Amino acid sequence: MSFGFGIGDFFAVAKLAWRISIALRGKDRSDSIKLLISELEFTAQTLHQSGTLLDNINYHNDVDDATKNVVGLGLSRCKEELMKLDEIEKKYQ
Repeated sequence: MSFGFGIGDFFAVAKLAWRISIALRGKDRSDSIKLLISELEFTAQTLHQSGTLLDNINYHNDVDDATKNVVGLGLSRCKEELMKLDEIEKKYQ
């Protein structure tokens, strides 16, 4: 059964979060932007480590379907929000 995401998706979304944080570093250095950069870097690291963890286990056999669904939904929502943030950041370049 396909759950609409693969291990590589974790790395792709992590890369998106990291790229946005880098783009924001050259912008306004207000406390709110600094906090956003910190949160984006944490998100990128978490996604990267999650992808690595899933890559190191027998994902298809050792993870139950309910967990796969929840993880897939979380990853999808994270990606959607990061893409919205990416569009906003691009408007201010």
